[in-house]
Amino acid sequence: MQMSIFFRTYYAAHFRLPPFGAWSRNNHDSVLGALPQREHASVLDVGSGDGPLARVIAERHPSWDVLGIDIAEDRVTEARRKGGPDNLRFEHCDFRDAEGAYDLIISCGCWEFFGRSLGLERAQTLLRPGGTLIVNTLAPGPFGRFHARWYAIAYRRQMELQRPRELTAAFQELGWDARWEGVNRAENSYTLVARRPD
Repeated sequence: MQMSIFFRTYYAAHFRLPPFGAWSRNNHDSVLGALPQREHASVLDVGSGDGPLARVIAERHPSWDVLGIDIAEDRVTEARRKGGPDNLRFEHCDFRDAEGAYDLIISCGCWEFFGRSLGLERAQTLLRPGGTLIVNTLAPGPFGRFHARWYAIAYRRQMELQRPRELTAAFQELGWDARWEGVNRAENSYTLVARRPD
């Protein structure tokens, strides 16, 4: 148990250390740059952690209703402690159990924990027609395997690293307008934007 707590603490902290801190900011920036132009939106930030990305989105778009969810209760507690604007809230919830209908779903740094089948099913269940899904995740590669190993030790859960072309094709087969762009070559991260048909 103590070993798991140590790894969880390290895992959460390493995002603030170079080069991981810069990589995390780049990934967040790629998601922010892909946000759709909407006057109003109901937003679900999946795996929001202590809320940095959800907080920025809520601050930049005060007419949007932003909900951040995370499976780690301690991260949700920290997100609530840090607070944010009135249009932002956080809940302790597994993506598998999430409910509601959203115009925008964001997953930055956690899509790899769901697996393709579950991710596709949840996106189709939760996203309204005409809505947008933005996924920032890792493709297979040395950093992804390192990341997956640490996560397996810290949280006892496995990752499924997905190649961008394959994930994009999976959405396109459903009739979604999907595209992707690489973000960081060293970590093999990329951001996929998929719009559900009206």
